[in-house]
Amino acid sequence: MGKASSGLFLRHSTHTPRISLTILLLFPQSLQLPIPNHALSDLLPALKGEFSVVKYSKKAKIRDLNSTYLVDTMNDLGTLFEVFITFLKIGAVMFGGGYAMIPILRYEVVVRHHWLSESEFLDLIAIAESTPGPIAINSATYIGYKVCGVLGSITASVAVILPPFFIILAVAVALQKFYENYYVRSVLNGIRGAIIGLVTVALITVVKGVFKDLKFLSAVATTIIAVITFLAVAVFDVDPVIAIAASALLGLVLGLAGIWLL
Repeated sequence: MGKASSGLFLRHSTHTPRISLTILLLFPQSLQLPIPNHALSDLLPALKGEFSVVKYSKKAKIRDLNSTYLVDTMNDLGTLFEVFITFLKIGAVMFGGGYAMIPILRYEVVVRHHWLSESEFLDLIAIAESTPGPIAINSATYIGYKVCGVLGSITASVAVILPPFFIILAVAVALQKFYENYYVRSVLNGIRGAIIGLVTVALITVVKGVFKDLKFLSAVATTIIAVITFLAVAVFDVDPVIAIAASALLGLVLGLAGIWLL
């Protein structure tokens, strides 16, 4: 009976799942099954090999995860460096203030890098203009966050202010000495002409984008708000912040009336 049981056990054990073999070896007494010595000799190398395979697979998976993490990290660093260089360049040519930089900003983030769509860019300009702070820094913070998260927003914001900071610092040191210099004045006059052109391009870009998808009544309402805002600021010297807040409130009232749907 013992031999028969041993033979039966051996025949059954060759087809036992791996986990069952492990339980049998670790807890044979609790199962009250006789395990001959030659059976242990046959099973131990097999289990050792199984454990080696499991250990090797875990190491391989860890290597794959590490490789993926390294590739993702390198890609993130490359994108972050690209954000830094882009806004460093924008900051270096940002003559004439925020509106003059709109064509340059649009070319870099919409046309060249495709970080924003045209509609997103127009919304960005509206948000950046209606929130506290220079439009350049607000735009850099928003775009940097969209591309690379919080670290991207910090990187873009720092990059866009570095060139103006050092340029203005140098100008402040040398301005009193060279301000009346004929050649310096010539350079400044040339920059003023470029600023007028850039602001005009910015105006055309914003107007085309705003009216692109508007229906008739929405376009009329937008035109009326624009004219009222222009007259309030240019003619009656109304605080631009008050004009923006009033325009937002008027837009909400028109939205409740359903005008923007018509």
